[in-house]
Amino acid sequence: MRRDERDAEPSTEVPIERRQAVDRSTADAHGEFEAIVRTYERRVYNLACQVLGDREEARDAVQEIFLRVHQHLESFRFEAKFSTWLYRLAMNHLLNYRRRWWRMRFERLKEQTVGRREPVFTGPEPEQHLLDQEEAEAVRRAIAKLPVKLRATLVLKDLQGLSYADISDVLGVTEGTVASRLNAARSQLARRLRHLRPSHEMK
Repeated sequence: MRRDERDAEPSTEVPIERRQAVDRSTADAHGEFEAIVRTYERRVYNLACQVLGDREEARDAVQEIFLRVHQHLESFRFEAKFSTWLYRLAMNHLLNYRRRWWRMRFERLKEQTVGRREPVFTGPEPEQHLLDQEEAEAVRRAIAKLPVKLRATLVLKDLQGLSYADISDVLGVTEGTVASRLNAARSQLARRLRHLRPSHEMK
């Protein structure tokens, strides 16, 4: 066994944690990049939907994210889990994408609403499968109104299921800051939903 294989910390996450995954040519030759896409595409797409609030934009953003993954595989180091590295890359891209997207929507809205009074666009369909459509839409809109830092923390913890440590790595903040932002996000979300459904309680 080579030294680099002995030194690499074993992982039960997915086979792509092997060192060869950071070699792009090897990844292509052995189908490792395809394995990355198969393993993480749905999770990254759900994350994009939750951050952007629009399924069509989420699809475009996911394509860009995996292009960046392919381009930057060589930068992955084994100090962190691959999934943490991927979430960090995805979240950074989504936040930048969201800023660009909102600027474009604002400019398009200004152009299309000249002399018009009716709304130009509506929100996307909800993604919550365990709630009825009306409640899911209310939750989606309430999450979308959270400040971006609180929303990112809430999405990563409550919707993506990441640990405090992983969220800390993804967002580049301390675990204490993660906990503080999560409490604030849950509190704000509960207030926004209370008038819609008094019996609804945030877990």
